[in-house]
Amino acid sequence: MRKEDIVAEVKKMLELLVLGHFELAYDLDYSKILNVEAISDEIVAYPGHLTMPPESELLQLDIYETNFENQVWIDIPLWFDDTESDLTLGCTICDTATELRYSIQDIHVL
Repeated sequence: MRKEDIVAEVKKMLELLVLGHFELAYDLDYSKILNVEAISDEIVAYPGHLTMPPESELLQLDIYETNFENQVWIDIPLWFDDTESDLTLGCTICDTATELRYSIQDIHVL
């Protein structure tokens, strides 16, 4: 997987979450580990409004290999009111052979 393609998939997911489209973000989630309520509750409960991180931050995301050749793991620091928070979204990006798909695995405070 190319890093540019991984970042594009992460951006797609984050844009949906920033807009509050939690149902659509869940519908597009590949593995559906967390339900819609778990995703929205964690984000809405955090103080402030979820905002997109700067492009420069997205390009510096650490991408980790997993036990699966077609999958990587990313911990994404979430930004609220244009400031990096301690709330982190853990997700996988999977290459399905036809496209890359994200799956939100957890949302937690570091």
